[in-house]
Amino acid sequence: MTERVQPVSITDDDVLTAHLYNRLLRFAAVVDPLNPDPADLVQEAVARTLRKQHLTDLRDPEPFLARVIVRLASNRRRHFIRTGTAMARVAAELQVSSPSSDGFDSGAATALLALNARDRALLYLRVVEGRPFAEAAQVVGISETAARQRVSRAMARLRSHYAEDPRIY
Repeated sequence: MTERVQPVSITDDDVLTAHLYNRLLRFAAVVDPLNPDPADLVQEAVARTLRKQHLTDLRDPEPFLARVIVRLASNRRRHFIRTGTAMARVAAELQVSSPSSDGFDSGAATALLALNARDRALLYLRVVEGRPFAEAAQVVGISETAARQRVSRAMARLRSHYAEDPRIY
C-alpha cells in the first residue's frame, strides 16, 4: 500500500527567504562569530518574524530580518558575558585560574568580539560589503549620523587594540 504524499506548496515567503538566505547567512556569521552555525540565527529570525506576519507583508524584509538577527546576536553576547563574569567570580572565589575561551583571547578576534553586535554589523556592511552609511544605518535600524559615529568609534577601538598588542605587528 503506497502512501499519498501531500504536495508541498511554495509560498511567497519561501521564495523571499530563499532569495535573502545567503546574504543573511553571511551577515549572521559576522554579527555573531561565536555561533558555530549562523544558519540557526537566520532561521530563528525568520521563524520569529513569521510568527507575527508574512515576510511579504514587510515593506523591506532584508533590513527587518537583519535587525532581528542583530537583536538575537546581542542577546546571545549578553548571555556569554554574564556567564563569563559569573565563571570569573566563581574562579576568584575558589582561587583558581579562569578557563580560556578556545583561542578567542588574542588577536583581532578578541577585539572584534569586544564590539557589540550592532557595531560588528555596521563594520561588516561598510567595510566588507561597501554599503553607504545610509544603507547600513537602515539595515541596523539607526540614523545615518549614529551609524557614522558607531563605525568611527568601533574603528578607534580596533586601532587601539592593535596599538596595545605588539604581537600583531
